[in-house]
Amino acid sequence: MNNRKACHNCRRRRLRCDRSVPVCHKCTKTGQTCLGYGKLYRWAEPAAPFNRQCQSRSAAVTRLRDSEFVLPDRRHGRQLCNRDQLDDRHRQTLKLALADPLLQDLSSSSRHYLSYFASRFCQDLVVYDSGTNPFRELIPMSQAYSYLQHIIIGVSAVHYYNAVRYATSEHSPVAQSALIDALHARQIAIRDLIALIQERRDSNRHAQTQADQDALLATVLFFVNFTLIDSGKDGWKDHLTVAGRLLSIHGPATMPFALPEKDEHQSQLKPPSPSSLDLASLLVPTISQKPLEVASEPLTACDYVTSDTVAYFIWNSALQSLVSSSPSLLPSFHTLDYAAQPLTWDVSKVMRILSRTEANSYHSCPAFLMGIVLRVARITQYLKTSNDLPPAATRMDAYLQLLQEAESFDIQAWAAGVSARMFSILGAVNEHELRSRCHIAATYRAAVCLYILLVAPGLPAEIRRRTRLGIGDPASFPSLPTTEDLAATIFQQLSFIPKTSPLFKYTLWPVFLTGVDAVTDTHRLWVVERMCAMRDLCPWGFLTSAMETLAEIWKLRDSAIKGDNKHEAGSPGEITEADEMDDDGSDWLARLRGLKIDCLIV
Repeated sequence: MNNRKACHNCRRRRLRCDRSVPVCHKCTKTGQTCLGYGKLYRWAEPAAPFNRQCQSRSAAVTRLRDSEFVLPDRRHGRQLCNRDQLDDRHRQTLKLALADPLLQDLSSSSRHYLSYFASRFCQDLVVYDSGTNPFRELIPMSQAYSYLQHIIIGVSAVHYYNAVRYATSEHSPVAQSALIDALHARQIAIRDLIALIQERRDSNRHAQTQADQDALLATVLFFVNFTLIDSGKDGWKDHLTVAGRLLSIHGPATMPFALPEKDEHQSQLKPPSPSSLDLASLLVPTISQKPLEVASEPLTACDYVTSDTVAYFIWNSALQSLVSSSPSLLPSFHTLDYAAQPLTWDVSKVMRILSRTEANSYHSCPAFLMGIVLRVARITQYLKTSNDLPPAATRMDAYLQLLQEAESFDIQAWAAGVSARMFSILGAVNEHELRSRCHIAATYRAAVCLYILLVAPGLPAEIRRRTRLGIGDPASFPSLPTTEDLAATIFQQLSFIPKTSPLFKYTLWPVFLTGVDAVTDTHRLWVVERMCAMRDLCPWGFLTSAMETLAEIWKLRDSAIKGDNKHEAGSPGEITEADEMDDDGSDWLARLRGLKIDCLIV
């Protein structure tokens, strides 16, 4: 909640204050101690002791802010804040923050992070934060679910920690206190979830209301978000596995999984039967580009939570299908592991989920193109783990079909449809918004085509072979631009999306793909600078991990190029099936496969 007046620091420096409570974010980011919004008392006749106290006022307030986060508590070992030890100025400010009576039993620091969630963190979860952001609905929902409330506090605190340390220094006392709060709140959320599970086991009660399921799924999603904001490493696989299993029982309206069979004797979910999965079932018929009918009822937080969870699965499946080659590095598709779950999804239901939120989802990717990415990842993962591979020509046909679908994506029609749906959020849609959406759609179309060429580098050789032998109609073949041309297209289209545009937030996936294929230092520098600019706007740690991952990929690529220069290919001969599929003789990606990437890049 905002105050009417600027804080004392901003008013004295004649700066525009964001009027956040309990402290101004601008002061915090610049390393200052915010003096608040109330009356600022000064000593009229300072005696020596009082003079020293007045001169050290800033240090005293800093210590007070630090003490808010570390005061002891007998119940949990420590608590987030002790309101009794705050001065009158902080009391007055905190009364303005989150005045909902349902929140008054919380500590002032907890209410501060809930306020930060509503005023700042929610902005990162959508493209346009118009004041009706559905994620804010989770705050009143969290009153009935302690684990949801604590993970919201934790994810807001770790976001606040990153924002402060990126703006000041990693050793900032405010940043360190926020990190301690984040870890503590996450630990309480874990403890409450364990208690809930144990209670249901003891009572043998498994039935849940829809609200219970929504709260659990939102909690698990924010556990993943906590990891993404921290570094994008460690723990997210387990969280995604749980999220996938929750989605499988979430109800007919949003269930993206083909629900596995239940073993009557063991009362457990059985993995999909090997005979139930084949290349044809994974490819599925061509999906129509006609926009899916979106329900007229307003979007809820559950809609966005579900679509974000599905998107995390898809982006990670795409990355794993790109870098992993050995079955030992890919979970078997007959298990319910996080990486295998998308193989059992109903693509039409996934499309319906993604289409509901695509107009304002943070990644801005058209649902139609995300459906193609999912199908490519499913096919690639199936081919890498299956013991009964179809002929190489059949495998190529599958990739060619998906590449044709991606190239035929109608950018103008999608942009017009999304802009029309944004009218209810923005109140008006101008020509600039329509053009920006066209650039975003063109970016993701090129990125999907680039992704297909990267996972199936034998496609160009297969097209040349079929053209040479007169197999098929050449007019029906996709245009197959080079990976360099597609990377240049992404570069050009993103140049029309400035930092001031809300669509700039997270175009990480296409930028990352161009980085995978980057050879020149100029291209690599552009990729790094773009990611740094994203991190300045949205301080999520997985952006740093993405840059570190690219550094490893570039190292492997450079060594592969040097090896190719030293060992020229042998005499040209007839192309074998393996060469048509992987093109190992000239494609450096054959050497990249096998790289283990533990971070989640979305």
